[in-house]
Amino acid sequence: MKKIILTVFLVISLVKANAQCDLPYKSLSTFGTDTTAFLLYNFVDRVDCYKGKTYQTLVQDLQVPVYKSFLRPILYKKGKTNGLILYMIQDFYDRSINKTDYYIMDVNFDLILDLDDVREKMGIKGIKANSDQLRNYFKDMKVTGIELSISKYNQHYPKYKDKLEPKETKSYDPNKRRGGDW
Repeated sequence: MKKIILTVFLVISLVKANAQCDLPYKSLSTFGTDTTAFLLYNFVDRVDCYKGKTYQTLVQDLQVPVYKSFLRPILYKKGKTNGLILYMIQDFYDRSINKTDYYIMDVNFDLILDLDDVREKMGIKGIKANSDQLRNYFKDMKVTGIELSISKYNQHYPKYKDKLEPKETKSYDPNKRRGGDW
């Protein structure tokens, strides 16, 4: 009896784990002019489809031009990185001044790398590099997560705002901050 219950529980767990990946990929043309819907559906709703896949697979499905890419430093581990930040905006520095419509994708990988080693192997300084350089260097890295941010000035932002809101955690609770419970 215990074996049957355990087997049923295991099967249900596996079905739930693969449920999000059962959604088919949809091309950008399917969404018309709504790039936000394309990115949310393919890279937020279907995030489990990319977990364990290579970064190259994600890039091939993106269909939205990436204008800038940055190594994402881990704030609590000085000198380390485990992901990239992709900016889908033509002029990153003017985004707040001109209220530009933009998208930012944060891609996490399965390994924590030393920033200095990555910079040395790629021949770059700082965290900014050519998007093609980064794509080639990280193409075989396994994706563990994807987060998407869109400009509040995006014409579709009000429609998708709730889907993009960060989840409440202890560290975001202002009442907890006063007590030092971060």
